Amino acid sequence: MRKQIGSYFFERLKSCLLRGKKGGTVIASGSLPKNADAGRLQRLTESAHSYGHKNVLDTGGEPMRMALSAKPDLIKPNRDETEGLLGKEIADRLAAKNAAQRLCEMGAQSVVVSLGSEGFVFQPGMGQEGYYVQPVSVAARSSVGRRGRNDGGVRLRAE
Repeated sequence: MRKQIGSYFFERLKSCLLRGKKGGTVIASGSLPKNADAGRLQRLTESAHSYGHKNVLDTGGEPMRMALSAKPDLIKPNRDETEGLLGKEIADRLAAKNAAQRLCEMGAQSVVVSLGSEGFVFQPGMGQEGYYVQPVSVAARSSVGRRGRNDGGVRLRAE
């Protein structure tokens, strides 16, 4: 049943992209439903581009690997997802910066590698200088919205 719901959702989304105002941003974040086709995010990225939209992916694993061939505008994998994609440990900032460059070489137009409480590395494109962004220390009151705090700024770059 999940696979059918997933297929229906993606077909409806594609229809909305076709009818929508050009120049928007399609953000795909999280995991695909269990047993979903790993190529869905690749096709979503291709559809978004063909209808004049930017695309941001925040996921990992085989769906991200496949989607890289469609040249997503921005990807935002975390450390573990990046290590899985590249098969290399990210032990420090330099390794994270090199990993972000490698993801651009694999197809991403720009990359943010989230390092959790250590901040993130931003690679604006292949052959460009990357940046390390150190987070501001703030006392946490709740984990609600924690993941989204970086997504707004990341989306701004995609536009």
